[in-house]
Amino acid sequence: MNTILLPSGFGDAMRRSTSLASFKDYRQAEAQNPQQLSVTLEGTLLEYETLELRIHPPNVQIDNETYDDMTVITIDSANRPGTLIEVVQCLTELGLSIRRSRISSDGGWFVDEFFVSESPKGKLLDARKLVTIKKVLHVEVDNTVSAYKDVKESCTVFELSGQDRQGLLAAVLQVLAGHGCEVLTAAVWTFHNRVALVVAVTEAGSPLADQAKLSTLSTTLYEMLGAGTPWWHMRWLTVPSIMSGACTTCCCWRS
Repeated sequence: MNTILLPSGFGDAMRRSTSLASFKDYRQAEAQNPQQLSVTLEGTLLEYETLELRIHPPNVQIDNETYDDMTVITIDSANRPGTLIEVVQCLTELGLSIRRSRISSDGGWFVDEFFVSESPKGKLLDARKLVTIKKVLHVEVDNTVSAYKDVKESCTVFELSGQDRQGLLAAVLQVLAGHGCEVLTAAVWTFHNRVALVVAVTEAGSPLADQAKLSTLSTTLYEMLGAGTPWWHMRWLTVPSIMSGACTTCCCWRS
């Protein structure tokens, strides 16, 4: 089950990206988004692949044991335009020979295998090159350059996950309202007996600044969502206003 609750009129403004961004554009956008917001400054919802990669980053495995004369590099990640070129260019710039490869994709994801060697030594043993390959699809976040750095911070977002029960969302919203919070947006995801919630709030039009109130809310919500469960998670953060004074965020969550 996947349910999203938005304020009146907000859904008309929410737009999804019309096409999957290239790997180069994806890496640049993520590097300039240290708070990992789920929408652009124009209010366009990022592709699901981008949100999914924040939970499941690209995976690179290097096998130097199977063969005596070559190294097997296995990469799996979201299949976006330009990713294969990025990987092949990296291997080429490192002076590696690709003896053969196996390319496969399904459901927007790919798993590629590259059988490479480094003449005349055979398998790849250079530690610096191995580290470079491991980071071939890695995104380096630049906290000093952000597309959002000049945008006024305007709301506090609570990200919660824990034990699901009937009426939990209503109870959470009631607790927030009881502490003087105005709920701007809320989203909830459920899977069997687990739940994840993302709630954006303000207090008198501004982010919550009272640390004592935040501490009280944290304790109360912790107890409500099943204190001590293995999948319990909560954090709060202050984020910019992006869409006509409204605030939004998105959370990818799965079991």
